[in-house]
Amino acid sequence: MPTVQHFGDKRLRMHALHTEKFYTRHYSIKLTIPLDAKFITSTAVLPYLWLEGSKSYPSARKIMQLTDSLYGTVLHSSVSKRGGLQVVEISAAMPYIHGNQENRAAMNQLEKLLMELLMAPATNEDGSFLSTHVSKVIELQKNRIRNLHDDKTTYAFEQAMERASRPLPASLPRLGYLDELENDMAPLLYTAYRRLLENAKIDIYVSGKLYQVEDMWIDFQQKLESQLSMTNFLNPLVEPIQKSHMENRAELRDIEYQRVNQAKLNLVYCSGIGYAHPLYPAALVMNGILGKFPHSKLFVEVREKRSLAYYASSQYDSMTGFVVLYAGVQPGKVEEARLVMEEQVEAIQKGKISEQEIQFTKSGLLNQYKQLEDQPASWTEIDFNGQLTGQKLTMEDLQKKISDVTVEDIKKVAEHLAFQQEFLLTARREQV
Repeated sequence: MPTVQHFGDKRLRMHALHTEKFYTRHYSIKLTIPLDAKFITSTAVLPYLWLEGSKSYPSARKIMQLTDSLYGTVLHSSVSKRGGLQVVEISAAMPYIHGNQENRAAMNQLEKLLMELLMAPATNEDGSFLSTHVSKVIELQKNRIRNLHDDKTTYAFEQAMERASRPLPASLPRLGYLDELENDMAPLLYTAYRRLLENAKIDIYVSGKLYQVEDMWIDFQQKLESQLSMTNFLNPLVEPIQKSHMENRAELRDIEYQRVNQAKLNLVYCSGIGYAHPLYPAALVMNGILGKFPHSKLFVEVREKRSLAYYASSQYDSMTGFVVLYAGVQPGKVEEARLVMEEQVEAIQKGKISEQEIQFTKSGLLNQYKQLEDQPASWTEIDFNGQLTGQKLTMEDLQKKISDVTVEDIKKVAEHLAFQQEFLLTARREQV
């Protein structure tokens, strides 16, 4: 894989990957800011508001007409969490034809559009966002939150993660709070927007067939620095949640009742091992053995051998260091399923790992990373994780480190695991 070129420092950076593999040029602009309860909801709305209109293209329809004319360019925006940080993103993908002047002109127009969507959104004369745009994105955000609530597996997983993170900022909900989404929140939205421009760390990612990359960087830099304060910004690194943060917090087992046919059992363990930790590759392998694949212990022991669950898996979050075991269980089998799930963690802690489990897991992980090499978003995420944690890992580095993981490394990771939180979503007995 070609080397990523980096430009800029601290607040504003561009990361460029030239590769002949991609016939589409991909752009991603990520703005990162610490999570804040006062602004969590309004900031989560902003990336969707940007696509409603800009100064030159004051409606979503005008933007769509432009992107259709730019070789069918696709625009996308999103919001995510990385530990205690909130990340808002706007991205675009456009076919690139080297040497074609018309295509080059269209690419320049797309880059100009991305800058304008960020720096010159459609506003009233007093600087406030247009009420029609605000009303529309608020309703859409309400639907996103409601849809998350309706997806019981995802809802239970996020509830477990949020409760395990309390009282830290990482416990704040990714999409914000439903009861804060009101049509009169336009002033707060603009305040959140100005806060983002004044304080966010900005990472620009460009991949594909790239030429004159330094000129591209200078152009982005000039357009952004003219609009931004380059001194008043926050530049925290993401660190995994440590057990020491939770010394005064009792181990919690929370239960929520809803009308569900299948109980959602989630067990959260704190590892204290994050992306920048030397044992990070071993944590990936450990999680693979525990519950990522069909050959993993949770799937085999909980689902296949004992028929206790419809699904049984685990997920490792490298930003918080949490490992979440989750299963869809018949309500009457929750206690038995919990016991068997806990036994699988204890088995790995004791080194009860077969050579076949290790080899199957490593092969599964390496195959996944090989497939990711052909996906622009994948190298972006790996590099971005490095930017947030101060740990630079290439795809090749990661694959080599995974291959070198030993049984002792896996056991060391498992020995770090400490039970943090249980969240159970289930029906009341009379509803079953």
